[in-house]
Amino acid sequence: MSNYFNHPERVSPEVARRIAEAISSLGYVRNESARRLRSGANRQLGVILLDAWSPYFSEVSTGAEDEADAHGWTVHVLNSRRDPQRESRHISFLEGWRFPGFLIVPERPQVERLEALARRGVTAVLLDPPHAHPRSALLPRVEVDHLVGGSLAAAHLVAVGGRRFAFVGNPHTVRHAEDRLSGFSTRLRESGVSSPVRLIETAGLEVRDGTAAAQFILDLPPRDRPDAVFTANDVVAFGLVHGLLAGGMRIPDDIRVIGYDDVAMAAQLAIPLTTIRQPSALIGATAASLAIGLVEGQRVTDLHIVLQPELVVRQTT
Repeated sequence: MSNYFNHPERVSPEVARRIAEAISSLGYVRNESARRLRSGANRQLGVILLDAWSPYFSEVSTGAEDEADAHGWTVHVLNSRRDPQRESRHISFLEGWRFPGFLIVPERPQVERLEALARRGVTAVLLDPPHAHPRSALLPRVEVDHLVGGSLAAAHLVAVGGRRFAFVGNPHTVRHAEDRLSGFSTRLRESGVSSPVRLIETAGLEVRDGTAAAQFILDLPPRDRPDAVFTANDVVAFGLVHGLLAGGMRIPDDIRVIGYDDVAMAAQLAIPLTTIRQPSALIGATAASLAIGLVEGQRVTDLHIVLQPELVVRQTT
């Protein structure tokens, strides 16, 4: 049977027919994992995401899967759900099953552990770590400059006449939101805006969090309401826009809203969302290509790749 699977040219047509009939009648499925471990050709790539079901991370994983598939690799997606202990268990799973490489969006730095894996020949690529995440020569990284993303949002809101600025998100617990707010605030100061950014902190990054932020704004006296709002991601912006419209505010006449990510739905809303586009599929594809190249022994000169966001202007500003 080994020749049937691995060297079919050595099997006569009659023997091949009988084996195929036996396989069909028995429902036999080859243990591909065991075969790859024995042969040393385990072409599987792990991907540990913070929120695998969010639109943004779905696009990231699709980019990684498409790139891996083009190289004859398969992808195993794991979801940490922003839980450091779950993240640690996922790393142990990939290590135990001898994955030769994986991508990880780190919830918390695990530099020493990942460096130890690298010394044992396991390639771990940091996938869009926060700006402040420790650097390591042993840990390649593919990231987006979220400071620039926040700066682009501020410059645009100033250009369209914003005067009272707010940020909706949770920068104290989500590192990328912290970077985006930092870039946003810095650019506002450089543009001569003296009043501080109003932080409307959310519990999470879901539609309901944006809806709650909209109610907070509606409850403010009209003179205190922001007229230019930057959200931590598009999903929060969706809830914010819905809540503001339901409360009678006009967008963008009364209030301008800009999101972050440019997921597919951003262009499909009743009022299409102005946003900062992350190259989500490219992030996943670039990280997968980098990991596969390193595992396969290719010469890779750039181990720190920075991708740039861009402004996409639609109708909410």
